[in-house]
Amino acid sequence: MPRSILYVGDIREEIKLGNLENIPLRKAVEGRAELWVPDVERIYDAPVFYNPKMSLNRDLSIVALKVLSNRWDKKLFVYEPLGGIGVRAIRTLMEIPENVSHYLSNDINSLAISLGRKNAKTNAVNPEFTNQDARWQMAELRKHPLGFPSVIDLDPFGAPTPFLDAVSYGFSRESAVFVTATDMAPLCGVYPETCYVKYHGFSARVFSCHEFAVRILLQFIALTAARRGYGIHPILSFSTDHYVRAKVVLRKGKTWAKKATAKIGFAIVCPRCGETQVEELVDNNDVDEHLCPVSREKEALEKIGPIWLGDFFDHEFVKDMQGSVQSFDVGLDQKPRVAKLLKRIASEANMPIGFYRMDRLGKGKTGNLPPMTEIIEKLRVHGFKASLTHFHPQGIKTNASPDEVMSIVL
Repeated sequence: MPRSILYVGDIREEIKLGNLENIPLRKAVEGRAELWVPDVERIYDAPVFYNPKMSLNRDLSIVALKVLSNRWDKKLFVYEPLGGIGVRAIRTLMEIPENVSHYLSNDINSLAISLGRKNAKTNAVNPEFTNQDARWQMAELRKHPLGFPSVIDLDPFGAPTPFLDAVSYGFSRESAVFVTATDMAPLCGVYPETCYVKYHGFSARVFSCHEFAVRILLQFIALTAARRGYGIHPILSFSTDHYVRAKVVLRKGKTWAKKATAKIGFAIVCPRCGETQVEELVDNNDVDEHLCPVSREKEALEKIGPIWLGDFFDHEFVKDMQGSVQSFDVGLDQKPRVAKLLKRIASEANMPIGFYRMDRLGKGKTGNLPPMTEIIEKLRVHGFKASLTHFHPQGIKTNASPDEVMSIVL
């Protein structure tokens, strides 16, 4: 067994803190927090990891935690197994102290723990820091004096899949898990075999790949949770910058697990026009049986999955997040961007899986395409569902076929 046994006495006394004396540091500000961070040209060259580009990710987590706390009518115990220098923990305790009772931030790098404690002291907050292998620690979470965490926030560099089985040991009846994946090359079809090895789903290089990356991640979370007797209910999932993110509420019981796994299946996608057909897992037909109604070429079709076929967010939860964003007079590092992203995601409620890229559909056509918002209105006037999508600036979600779209907008 590892030397440091969780929650025996004061865990802070067991941590062998790393020496920060020879690490160049600089001051940075994120949200309400003033931070000491490594002073390096490339974040990957630092002895401890801090990525300022993930501040939007942290903003959205803080807002989601606030909404969950209000919905569950309780303060949350939040656990971050790969906490780095504690930025997420510190910001959460500073920006929503009324919603969080305890924050446990772990990292295997003792230098990160040292810098995390330094930053916590600078900002006058007191998260619990631990220095352990995350997979070992997650299997021992039941020994924590406060019991199981309300929310587990898994934010690794690369794929989260090596940690998700261990994370599932921390699931409880009223809990949630937030998961980040940054390995976009496998998830977006550059390395489909690697995607299958990691996520048990095949990806493809189609222009809607970022949506399918989200859905591949969700199906893997769903299957992991089902093995522990839990179903999942996605409250917010999205793709932005260099990563995808899924936030799900867990529902205990075999019935919930079966309902969740019933929402797993495949997508048959034409990479030329984006036409997407879905089939449930039990159908699993050979892709050669499908024919794209636009390109009429079987060889162009891509079979993606298994993927999550259900909603990738909860519309009411996202609306609550939109309202909550406005309550932050201070804090939130990228408030305007958070509000814009949530507005775009909310508009995608009840839309079909997949989307069309108007720049692709319009390629080679005579006449100029109207603005995106005008295209949406024209489709709605003709009785079709239609919305923009956060997955691509030229993307449109609609139940109209590609031919119907082009006949209406041109």
